[in-house]
Amino acid sequence: MEFSHLQIRSSYSFYQSTIKIPQLVKKAKEAGFEALALTDDVVMYGVVPFYQACLEAGIKPIIGIHVPIEAEGQMTKVLMLAEMILDISS
Repeated sequence: MEFSHLQIRSSYSFYQSTIKIPQLVKKAKEAGFEALALTDDVVMYGVVPFYQACLEAGIKPIIGIHVPIEAEGQMTKVLMLAEMILDISS
């Protein structure tokens, strides 16, 4: 599948989601996803388990975070995604 959701929050985003990483990766694998993103709010605690679970499932992990930014007196949330070069074929 060539489509990937880029704004998925896990249970590490307090009060935002109840999704557990192992179940998320399992469902993505069943659905045929080739890549999957994790973009929790302000925390990156789930990055290592997410990365490891994706590699085990043969899915390219996309790591990101939602961060609040204040500019000109207004607060807004920005989605930041990391660029990774990863060969999971080996």
